[in-house]
Amino acid sequence: QNVVAVVQRWLEQFRPMVEGGERPTLQELSALFMKTRGELLGGCMKAVIEELYRPFFNETITNCPLCGRLLHRKRIDGKECSTMQGEVGLGRPYFHCPPCGWGGHPVDVALGLARERHQYDVQENVIRLAADLPYEPMAEHFERLTGVALGAHCVHAPLNEVAAMAVVEEVVP
Repeated sequence: QNVVAVVQRWLEQFRPMVEGGERPTLQELSALFMKTRGELLGGCMKAVIEELYRPFFNETITNCPLCGRLLHRKRIDGKECSTMQGEVGLGRPYFHCPPCGWGGHPVDVALGLARERHQYDVQENVIRLAADLPYEPMAEHFERLTGVALGAHCVHAPLNEVAAMAVVEEVVP
């Protein structure tokens, strides 16, 4: 599916407004764009990723990064990625090398995907806000402004990692 198809599908939701006779106000349009922007941008991002990384998604054979053996794809694993642009669902080829024990998704490395559902762009913004605000209001504001809903683990684990790296000698000065 390409970007044009994603945009056309997204635009279809405006047809009833145009055909209904009454035009929405700018505020109503803005609210609708906010509500549906993740669908639009996430869909566009998925289409761009699938085009740019097509060779990785179509891989049936690869070399083991540890021992160099030729590996055949075992299966396709799904991954839901939460980004600042919206949700992106990916079907990634999985490879496993029994002799050395390596197993993974080469496209994850190529794309620089986080292991967690929330990707690094979301994690970075959450950590910045969590440093300034208590969790509850921060999560509320974050979802209202971005459309990205956060779980408690999304904030606590990355923030604890940052805190562990922030030694007194570096923070105090």
